[in-house]
Amino acid sequence: PTEVPEPVQKSQLTGLIEKGPFINGSNVSIWELDASFSQTGKSFSATTNNEGFFEMTNSMEFASRYVKLSVNGYYFNEISGEQSSSPITLEAIADIKDKNSINANLITHLEYKRVLYLADKESKGFTEAKKQAEKELLACFLITGKDITPEAASITDNDTQADILIAISSILLKSVEDESAKDAKFTELINNFRDDLEKDGQISDELKEIIKEASYQLDYTEVKENIENRYRELGKNVTVGNFHYFIDGDGDGILSEKDYVIDKEPEESLEPDDFFRTEEYFKIVMTSVLHEMSNATRQVYLFDALFTQSVDYDMSNHNLDAIYNHQIDAGNALIYS
Repeated sequence: PTEVPEPVQKSQLTGLIEKGPFINGSNVSIWELDASFSQTGKSFSATTNNEGFFEMTNSMEFASRYVKLSVNGYYFNEISGEQSSSPITLEAIADIKDKNSINANLITHLEYKRVLYLADKESKGFTEAKKQAEKELLACFLITGKDITPEAASITDNDTQADILIAISSILLKSVEDESAKDAKFTELINNFRDDLEKDGQISDELKEIIKEASYQLDYTEVKENIENRYRELGKNVTVGNFHYFIDGDGDGILSEKDYVIDKEPEESLEPDDFFRTEEYFKIVMTSVLHEMSNATRQVYLFDALFTQSVDYDMSNHNLDAIYNHQIDAGNALIYS
């Protein structure tokens, strides 16, 4: 960094910790960073409430305008609709000179190492490093032409940033849904992701395939309902917006409105005579039918390839392993999904 560090004083710092929201009592630390973005050892601590909100109100002085936020705790899983069974750690880095709030979420965590690499190793200005890292990160999910400030984003805001955050979060969480130790696998996945992104701003073909497959399998309606229901339990009305616009639901490598599929019947029942009465009804019916047919066909081909042992597969996936070794039971998610 070329800028000269200047001390920053704060009397209050607040923020939101979200995967889904972290639960009450999650431990939050804000660390002072020096001119090389290294921790000095000085930190300030707080805990979250059930919405993931934290507040620090003591007098705080930092050696520079840049800080690292780290949090460890349990979170709400928007795929299962339940609390996580193990804690995870999320990190964020931010410029707090003109801010009294800093959020931590999956995007701040994924960009963290790339931002530091660009700012420290390639001597880019902090703002430039952040923008580049965020652009590269979004591109991994096929998202282009969008500017975000992840340390100011929240899944409760019902805006573009919230939609992108929910999309990325739910895609990665969906990819480990069938794992026996899903929280440990999720931590491994997101840390592998940011390690891969760190030096060149790109991810491996293996990670791209994981994102593609999880995007195809994701149930948008379920995610929306789980998030809204969780906040309703907490006494807060939250609307989840059109996050599906940022998910490649058909696996063609392009984001478009055509990716959106209906994962359950419409709330209003349709009579046979209504099916083709309007263009909207036609789209609902045909999109639902085509999605179910496509998914069923994919499942049949996958089952056949595994059962005949003609393809390689991820041996850590219990459902795939059982089919490959002809040890199928009634609980296999591939058959009954």
